[in-house]
Amino acid sequence: MKSTSFNFSTFPQLQADISEIKDILRDVFKKPMEDIPKAFNTNQAIEYIRNKGVPMSRSRLYKLSSGNKDFPVHYIGGRLLFYSQEIDTWVAQQIVNRNNNESETLRIAQSVKN
Repeated sequence: MKSTSFNFSTFPQLQADISEIKDILRDVFKKPMEDIPKAFNTNQAIEYIRNKGVPMSRSRLYKLSSGNKDFPVHYIGGRLLFYSQEIDTWVAQQIVNRNNNESETLRIAQSVKN
């Protein structure tokens, strides 16, 4: 790994050093910074889940966080923390479950009709 010394004397120099640190971290992790999981607080998680098409309220999020072992939540210092990749996986599963339930309902309705 390359050894670098940083001089934080001026703002432009600070920006250049931060850019260099990002480059070093990209090399270390061998993946873009955007791929590193993004963490959300409660309000951000609610908005993120809603934007994915799953209805979510604060009370529902708390209920899922406290009683559902399949729901992706982490407790850090008494606060709830959610990672975007884990939420994406959970949302995808909710959509699959919803589609399966709709298919089953349609199958039952058609069998009653016949």
